[in-house]
Amino acid sequence: MKNSILLFITIVLINNLYAQRNITLADLKTPYSYRVNPSIIPESKVFVSIPLLGTYNFQFTNRIAAINDVFVPNSNGDSLILNNSESFFNRMGSKTYVGAELTNQIFAFGFKVKKNYFTLDISNRLSSEIGLGSDLLKFLVQGNGGDLVGSRASFDGLGASILSYVEYGLGYTREVNDKLSVGGRLKFLSGIANLKGTNTKIGVTTDASDYSLTIDGQADIKSSNTAIFTDSAYASTMDPMRIAKMAYNFSNFGMGLDLGATYKYTDNIVFKASIIDLGFIKWDQGIANYQVQPFSYKFSGINLNDVINNKENSTSIQDSLNSIFNTGKSTNSYATGLPTRIYLGGDYIWNKYLSSGATWYNEIYNSSYRTGLILSSTLSVSHWFGMTLNYGMYAGSYSNIGVGLRLRGFYILTDNLVSLINYQATRVASIAFGFNITVGKTHEEKASAKTN
Repeated sequence: MKNSILLFITIVLINNLYAQRNITLADLKTPYSYRVNPSIIPESKVFVSIPLLGTYNFQFTNRIAAINDVFVPNSNGDSLILNNSESFFNRMGSKTYVGAELTNQIFAFGFKVKKNYFTLDISNRLSSEIGLGSDLLKFLVQGNGGDLVGSRASFDGLGASILSYVEYGLGYTREVNDKLSVGGRLKFLSGIANLKGTNTKIGVTTDASDYSLTIDGQADIKSSNTAIFTDSAYASTMDPMRIAKMAYNFSNFGMGLDLGATYKYTDNIVFKASIIDLGFIKWDQGIANYQVQPFSYKFSGINLNDVINNKENSTSIQDSLNSIFNTGKSTNSYATGLPTRIYLGGDYIWNKYLSSGATWYNEIYNSSYRTGLILSSTLSVSHWFGMTLNYGMYAGSYSNIGVGLRLRGFYILTDNLVSLINYQATRVASIAFGFNITVGKTHEEKASAKTN
């Protein structure tokens, strides 16, 4: 019974994950910016990103609440207590999440030939997320009493997810004419590990008259090579070369596509659009799928005298729980779609150095949708120096100030500067930095060619 219950808890702890935003990166015009919009032509005619010195991108999103919102002063103002106000729980909505993502560029190379720009890059990508409903926090704070008596405390959305793969991308950008440039990246993906949950639900109802508990739920989980992350004993005894081979043997094969376009409507107005990570991974190796059928179990309490003097009572409870947590298992292959992002925006060019713009960010995965709006200004002095500043509204947060600096082949940026200064008041944190060896000046060459 113990193993069955633990397995069900693991199954329930599976939900959705979402891709990185890279909002500030879109305006900074680094060699890495083509990953946000493949129609963006890097400032350098040639760039090379080598192992250990390439791009590192980390993002953390806390959609639940800022620390300052979770812990509030008591009535005397001399200590902190958990926030138990109804407005606090309502702000979170029925489902919320905490997520983290990491991308490190293993190798990249790009070069310009006339009006064409070609890129090749290899990156390691890892995403993870924990999702939960606001009723779970209320249940932890109030117990099964308070506002939850007589109603179902919904833990639907409770889950944890992992997606890990290595991406091999071939990119091409074309300056069609003086107004239009288009680009695309074809990506081959070698999946390393995945947890994918669908239709996972669990709830607890406290009867208003006798306070008996009714627990209901159901769950589906599909997984590949999850023992790498969840079983320390397995990971410690696993051949490191087997993990390394997953990065390039494509035993879990996938493909992806990025598309982008930039259109210069007038000398001062530019429109941009891109769709990123449109694709899939088919998982064939290390498969372990589980399913718990819909169930409902009523628990009216335990008579301690019966438990002490008669084991049949406890045995019947065990039998009931065993029948509920009777989990089906299979090793069937399955496919997952990639978290897909769409960027729509435009810039107003004040002069050859300064521009301002707006970007509408969209994210779609497993029928879930998230969106955000970003307002920005960018200063580009030459091909070797640039900086950008933006304000973003996303992930339920309205205090996101992004800033980025590009200095020759080096750049550093964050989507939320506030998180680095005052982490207690923020929900979103990110930092990205990298170094590229750069040669040449694509845009200055273009300008000089027009004058000749």
